[in-house]
Amino acid sequence: MSFSLLDILFPRTCACCETPLNSHEQEICLHCLSDLPTTNYHFQQDNAVGQRFDGKIPYEHATAYLSFQKGSRYREAIHLMKYHHRPHIGTILGRYAAAELQQVYADATLLLPIPLHPARLRRRGYNQSLYIARGMSQIMQIPIDERSVIRTVKNETQTARHGYERYLNTRDIFRVIHPESLSGQHILIVDDVVTTGSTIESCAHAILQAATDVRISIFALAAT
Repeated sequence: MSFSLLDILFPRTCACCETPLNSHEQEICLHCLSDLPTTNYHFQQDNAVGQRFDGKIPYEHATAYLSFQKGSRYREAIHLMKYHHRPHIGTILGRYAAAELQQVYADATLLLPIPLHPARLRRRGYNQSLYIARGMSQIMQIPIDERSVIRTVKNETQTARHGYERYLNTRDIFRVIHPESLSGQHILIVDDVVTTGSTIESCAHAILQAATDVRISIFALAAT
């Protein structure tokens, strides 16, 4: 294990276990990366993520890479990524996910991270789903489209909502402004955490209504 002078003066810690990172580690230590709580949903044709979209939207593939377990140190890492200015956690985990899942999404032609509303983007300073997509793009060599779909409604947070409330909270919140960029594509929608799937469903509906000859696949970094 090696540490640089910067590591000693300004110690960086693992987002999962808070142990000091060495100079070759980024955001998450190698021990935690080797112990990721992967779902292995991509091995299941009828998995728990896909079931959330059955009968709601047509999709090619749907999966989540990690299990979002209460009390898990990996859940805390995703909170750091999403709310505490450590978006590069998403890039690293996006790379790991893509390395394992790229055969599942081999014919996808475009990565589309779920957009944030401009007001929320200004407040947070970044879109964590875009950072996840960037990590995936580095491995899969698929371009990212962050401009064709916008979020037009600043809906309230989904955290305390359940089931039908989440669906009502996410209806008609997206608009496609460049349908010509999406037509004819196999679009892989990228999100951070999927719960009921209502946000992804709303985004997919907007795409399917605006663009032609589109196929949709779904990826979430984690699933509850």
